[in-house]
Amino acid sequence: MNELGAPCKHRFSVETFHQIQNLGFLPENQRFELVEGEIIAKPLPSGAQAGGVLKILHHLTACINGKTMVNMHNSIQLGRYSETEPDLCLLTLNNRYYQQNAPKADDLLLVIEWVDPASDNYLRKVKMPLYARHGISEVWLVDFTQSFVDVGRVPAAQGYTQIKRYTAEQAIYPQLLPNVAVEVKYFW
Repeated sequence: MNELGAPCKHRFSVETFHQIQNLGFLPENQRFELVEGEIIAKPLPSGAQAGGVLKILHHLTACINGKTMVNMHNSIQLGRYSETEPDLCLLTLNNRYYQQNAPKADDLLLVIEWVDPASDNYLRKVKMPLYARHGISEVWLVDFTQSFVDVGRVPAAQGYTQIKRYTAEQAIYPQLLPNVAVEVKYFW
């Protein structure tokens, strides 16, 4: 409670979040993220989502040809109070393979999230602005139900200032990997 007797929200740090997980206070059969100090339960991926992410992973791996590392459903740390698990992200090469610590915002070249009707609002209003506030230069929201990719670039405090939609007929050139063409048609 604060001095007025009103309830106060407590924000968990990434360190405390790890302690809570390690002590077994969160169910092991569920995925969790820490977003601005709040523990968020994530639904387990459906078969369609898991297959779609694998398809993107396969295509991206062929496109990048060893120029970067691909991270799938693993944690990334965004400051002291956030640790998320994007569907995919491209990381700078690291000879320790991030075994000591989760990748941080400076390590991220691109974040990719799967969008479905249930997650659309949360991804656009919570996670995209979070990624932008931490300076991640590019985020892709892949919408499998409507067959398009929304690409957010130029991060700012409130979100991405440039958002462009790509369809199956187009290729996306990641901002930090400009010689890599990712053809959207291979996502479906």
